[in-house]
Amino acid sequence: MAGNFRSILCYDKQTEHLVSGKKTQETCYHISNLTGSASEAAMAVRAAHWKILPFAA
Repeated sequence: MAGNFRSILCYDKQTEHLVSGKKTQETCYHISNLTGSASEAAMAVRAAHWKILPFAA
């Protein structure tokens, strides 16, 4: 597997179910080729939140 991986993004995600009120917390990781700032990385994570991105080998 070849790639130009330049960064590992880590963030904490907290959710609360609107009906049950149940709260959850998880730590998420993304391997990326991004080299920009933390704010650019955050925008990329949010943009891809509901997408399945292809992996080019």
